[in-house]
Amino acid sequence: MSVRHDRASRTLWYLCLELPIEGHASHTHVTGIIKGLSARGWRTTLWHPPSRAGVRGPARRLLDSLTTQARLLLRRDGPDVMYIRGHFASLPTVVWARLRGVPVAFEVNGPYTDVLSSWPRARWVLPLIRASAYLQLRLSTLVIAVTPELCRSSSAAGARQCHVVSNGADVELFTPSASTASTAQILPTKFVSFAGTLATWQGIDTLLAAMDRPTWPPDVSLVIIGDGVLTDVVRAKAEVDPRVTYLGRLPPRDVSGIVARSLGAIAPKSAQLHARTGVVPLKLFEAMASGVPVVVTDLPGQADIVSAHACGIVIRPGDPSAIAGAVATLAGDPELARQMGERGRTAAVAEYSWDASAGRTHEILVGLARD
Repeated sequence: MSVRHDRASRTLWYLCLELPIEGHASHTHVTGIIKGLSARGWRTTLWHPPSRAGVRGPARRLLDSLTTQARLLLRRDGPDVMYIRGHFASLPTVVWARLRGVPVAFEVNGPYTDVLSSWPRARWVLPLIRASAYLQLRLSTLVIAVTPELCRSSSAAGARQCHVVSNGADVELFTPSASTASTAQILPTKFVSFAGTLATWQGIDTLLAAMDRPTWPPDVSLVIIGDGVLTDVVRAKAEVDPRVTYLGRLPPRDVSGIVARSLGAIAPKSAQLHARTGVVPLKLFEAMASGVPVVVTDLPGQADIVSAHACGIVIRPGDPSAIAGAVATLAGDPELARQMGERGRTAAVAEYSWDASAGRTHEILVGLARD
């Protein structure tokens, strides 16, 4: 296959085997990068599994992943660059691209063991998943990782070259002036917020336990947005504690207004999965873009960003008292919180917008298309 070099004809196929659902991290990341690449002249085709009513079981999701790739592999034409959001089942596409001479950019958002958060029964075939992940790293032309730690681990696993492109935020949607018109009547007067997947590795248990610590300000509530395996735990806490408001999963336009109105956003991820790989959650950048301080656990990536821009408070992972103390600091010193929020907004606009991430991705892919 010949590779075209003129800007107007540059084509990219983007494979995402996670079903992109609005409000989920994969949807936000994929749409943010594609929008930025399109603005820079790329003609992008997104390949993803079909939407289906109801909950898809593991077998259905695996079948959808394979059939999506089958449609791609049967195409007689091809792109200048194949971009793959890393997934253990995307090996057929990596092999196809390698055989066709199409350069592959393989995106790494987390360790291969992250699959267990969505597919718990996959533990029985984890060696096969590991083998697939490592083979894809070796076969891909280059790797794009969201943290330096993931880049180093990818290189150690055999990646030929690796570039770091961080996650980001839609700085036009997440702003200090975002509207709360649709949620104003159900929001507490003073609150901190959490928005994300309700899972153990997110530190949800620790966050809920923090509210029972004596240092948690009695007049500050907690608003939780999202869903996941701990939904029932969060809902049960909200039923017995009037300071907890659980709103379920909301569209980003509603989340933006809630975060902007909060005293601060909490990202209490546990150290169990991310101590070695680093973590840069979307909620970090969305809170920064909203102009509110962020409370994050001391993990590579998020802690480095918060410390570098002095836009929040870094605490020990798994420590409810530390969360409660951080919330007390924000509630007790509004001027400090305001300054942190302003610094976060400035940094988000300058460095951590999706357009900035897409710009860095564009520079990498242009070089790839010319190889």
